[in-house]
Amino acid sequence: MPRHTEPSANNDLADLMRPMLPGWDVRSENTQVIQGQPSLQPDILITAQGRSPVVIEAEYIPANTVETEARPRLGLSVTVHPRSIEAAIAVRYPEEVGDADDLQAALGSSRLSYCVFTPEKYRQTPPREIQSISRFPRSGWLEGSISDLADLVRL
Repeated sequence: MPRHTEPSANNDLADLMRPMLPGWDVRSENTQVIQGQPSLQPDILITAQGRSPVVIEAEYIPANTVETEARPRLGLSVTVHPRSIEAAIAVRYPEEVGDADDLQAALGSSRLSYCVFTPEKYRQTPPREIQSISRFPRSGWLEGSISDLADLVRL
């Protein structure tokens, strides 16, 4: 069992990403951010003017439920933003991050594994609903630093 909780890791991940995403609002572990679902608490919600919101859901490896938590975030409306969520990133924290003496330093130097979900197909008639979701990569996980993850958010 990791010494640091997932919410602590999520808060520190958001703190580390903020300077990498100037002009973006990076919130972690907040409620009251999803329209119509005030108790829903995305791990990290990232918004920027003129861009669709991005959600990050994260868990420590083995991260058995991180993908099933990330996918349903697509299409949800954010209270502070006029657009709906068009990308959900599932992140797996390495086990050693949870046991580190300095959580931010461990996150900053670790290789994270992640995948991204985006809408693939929408219903043709109103209301606009997502019919299918795309996962990238289709199988397995991307690996990279927090900087790489911030680059993915910008894309």
